[in-house]
Amino acid sequence: MLKRKQQLTALIFGIFLFVVAILPVTAFAQDYEDSPFGFKDAYMLRVNLLSWWNEYPDAMEDLGAFWHEPAARYGFHWHEMQDTLPGGGYSEYHWDQYDSLIVHAQASNILISAKIHATKPQLPGHSGHVLSSFPTDMNAYRGFVVALVDRYNGDGVNDMPGLLYPIKRWKIEDEAMFPGSMFWGGTATELAILMTNAYEVVKNTDSEATVISSMVIDFIGLGNTGNQFMNEFFDELENLGGERPYDIMDIHYMPTGPTLERKQYLQIKNLMDEVSITTTSHGFP
Repeated sequence: MLKRKQQLTALIFGIFLFVVAILPVTAFAQDYEDSPFGFKDAYMLRVNLLSWWNEYPDAMEDLGAFWHEPAARYGFHWHEMQDTLPGGGYSEYHWDQYDSLIVHAQASNILISAKIHATKPQLPGHSGHVLSSFPTDMNAYRGFVVALVDRYNGDGVNDMPGLLYPIKRWKIEDEAMFPGSMFWGGTATELAILMTNAYEVVKNTDSEATVISSMVIDFIGLGNTGNQFMNEFFDELENLGGERPYDIMDIHYMPTGPTLERKQYLQIKNLMDEVSITTTSHGFP
């Protein structure tokens, strides 16, 4: 009798351990997704997402922030995932680096809001910075976006092995509005065409995905080159016709020096008002 009780106790304890182990990815998964907070570290050289800094996810969990947008080189860059072959054409996709990013993120229940960069594939062995630009081979770029979204959309087909938290938010480029930007080497017109292509491909591959537009207005001030870039961007979208090729418009605000909080709020409001006026005037409310 005692032996049977011991066996029953061991069984109950084993079930308890199993339930505790799966709770983070089942019962509480929606809690992580519903979190309104996240981190975007603009100085990624001090935080290597591919190996993680031990206190980084701990700090996020303490704050209830479960979203992260990998910045700088940790966006999803085309040239990091595919090579140009010496004889022409393209290599197979290289997933290891970004699979590692996802594995480390989901181990801490951190969900990724990803950026897609149109960095042209290079010959094998290439090193150094590659600037996003308008693709010379749009079909190949579209194929890259299809493969990327398909691997991380969580539909059970062609997914990354062990994927727990699908990527459902995709931003197309980042801070493209700066002349001579370190992130975008094309024009506002070219960005509008790229956005239109990327939006179509992402939605066709995952209808539940959210597409985020790169920021197109200068966050430092209005009425300058950043404002001009935005107008040219929406001029081209209007020329292309159709619905707006994004679900969310990305806006950053970074004060250039010490500023009173009330003035900062006014500056943020001015940025948002300017974007709203421009989008509405072009037929994209």
